[in-house]
Amino acid sequence: MARHPSTPSNTIHKEFYMHNPAALSRLLTAMLSEMFSMMKLRLLAAERNPELFKYVTLNLDGHDSRIIYVNEDKASLYSYKLKKPGFRVQVCTNINNMVLFVSAPAPRRDYNDGTMLLRMGIQNKIYKLDCVALDGGYSLFIGKLLDSADELQYENFCYPIRKMRGIALTEEKKVYNEIFGSFSSHIDGYFGEMQSTFTKFSRTVVNKVAEKETFGVQYKLACFLMSIKRFLHSVSSTLSQKLSVLSQSLVLSSTLTRQVQFEDCSLSDGAVTATLDETMRWFTRVLNRPVLTIDMESKRWSMRSRR
Repeated sequence: MARHPSTPSNTIHKEFYMHNPAALSRLLTAMLSEMFSMMKLRLLAAERNPELFKYVTLNLDGHDSRIIYVNEDKASLYSYKLKKPGFRVQVCTNINNMVLFVSAPAPRRDYNDGTMLLRMGIQNKIYKLDCVALDGGYSLFIGKLLDSADELQYENFCYPIRKMRGIALTEEKKVYNEIFGSFSSHIDGYFGEMQSTFTKFSRTVVNKVAEKETFGVQYKLACFLMSIKRFLHSVSSTLSQKLSVLSQSLVLSSTLTRQVQFEDCSLSDGAVTATLDETMRWFTRVLNRPVLTIDMESKRWSMRSRR
């Protein structure tokens, strides 16, 4: 019987996910946690938070994806949110909605948010100056989590104020919960953007999963690519603002118009003029398209301008 030639997608899947998935998963885990965030940047970004939450540096929530998984009992996969079988993954982002930590996927019915938080080991991933915003469902598991965390305290976690039976919340506590709900919903916006970018993880697409580890690697890869996209958009926005300020302060004599383009966005710095050759050379160097370089062995990255 004649063998059919392997399609490019099958070849990529085999080479990328099946040959050494454990090493790829470790690499993605390291790049997610190290490439797009550090403690100082988290604290600076937190200054943009609402007044009551200036100390919150991270958001954490669970995300469900519909799946068909032959190696698990269908009933154990049932998601009450999706009303269908699914995996749940815990995702931790910084204030800029860049993913830093992703848990292993787990069957939805048997693993609630609190159980997955303990399984994820978030206490071993964050610093003592971090504060993680969580939904109320996680709060009952914080004490158990702190039993294995020497440097963390309850102040490292932020969640809504629970209403005690028969005791109404004060107006102050109600306002706190309302502001917290609006603030912590930013991660839901990230999930929405991810689902529209990678429909594989939307709630309408059913994934046929043979290996749970493969699904986990694919999820981490999608998060990594989303962070690169957000980083490039951030660079383009910052560059545009700086060029606008500089163009207004320079003595103008001749016109230089250039276009900055990224993978899926473009912006114009408008008419920029300068009299000094040195200033012209600076603009030429800055306006060239940035290039993101990643060394897969050392897990180092750099941004440079194309010469």
